[in-house]
Amino acid sequence: DMIASMKTFLFEMEKADLKGKVGAAFGSYGWSGESVQMMTDTMKHIFGMNVIEPGLKMLRRPGEGGLKQCQEFGRKIADKVKNRR
Repeated sequence: DMIASMKTFLFEMEKADLKGKVGAAFGSYGWSGESVQMMTDTMKHIFGMNVIEPGLKMLRRPGEGGLKQCQEFGRKIADKVKNRR
């Protein structure tokens, strides 16, 4: 499940007009790791955002390989924002 502060953040986001905007969910987890998909689904289906899928999730603290995945995910976000026109 999502932590309470993230749920609050998503409810606050709902007040903004995010339809068609680029979005992505990422995070680390120690137990189930399902919140990234929950955030992705919310951005896509409720806010109508142009979401990068799949979101990025890492078990606990990322190591060297995980950091490279994070950097690549950041590049995907930047590319989508730049090419959105």
